[in-house]
Amino acid sequence: MPTLAWPTLARGKPAEMSWRLLFNNQLGMESPFSRSVQTLEQAGSRWAVHFVLLNRAEADWRLLEAWLAQLRGMAGRFTLYDFSAPNPRGTIGTAGVTVNGAVAQGAATATFAGAGNAKTLLRGDKFGVAGEVKIVVGADFTSDAAGAMASVTFEPPVRASAGWSSGAAVTLASPTATFMLTADSVEKLVRVPKLANVPIDAVEAY
Repeated sequence: MPTLAWPTLARGKPAEMSWRLLFNNQLGMESPFSRSVQTLEQAGSRWAVHFVLLNRAEADWRLLEAWLAQLRGMAGRFTLYDFSAPNPRGTIGTAGVTVNGAVAQGAATATFAGAGNAKTLLRGDKFGVAGEVKIVVGADFTSDAAGAMASVTFEPPVRASAGWSSGAAVTLASPTATFMLTADSVEKLVRVPKLANVPIDAVEAY
């Protein structure tokens, strides 16, 4: 089954959107004496999204209904970006940026090339590499005169077993991840005069 793109709607974006990280931590036993707790951090963090497309005209909700049917519930996959933050707040350009130096699986730091002179990436900005969407954390970053932006820290860590290769493209404009629905059915509420609310709940799938 092919991975679907988000459909082109007359009103493309929801008014509100939750885009959050789900971590894969295990809670250990709590001491009955001191109340101390141990947690085990594991790989497998993924993005989750929730939004409702409100008051959609019939042309939009019929297109969404067909798109959702094509997904076949949780079996299908689709790409999505964070509608609430499609571009970085920093001054970095959105084209021509690449990974400078190989980045191993599990790493949470990378250096970029082609960022331009004295350009910035700010905490909370998102970028994508090889289908993985990351959020900048820890500090704001500024490139040097050669366009290198060193030691950018991000979450979640690199997931690909092969890591990221040097020269891999960095997507800064609407970086997408691959998602699946969290249920096999999606309810829509239709009311007169044929306006509908369509909820979408999905988690990253890889």
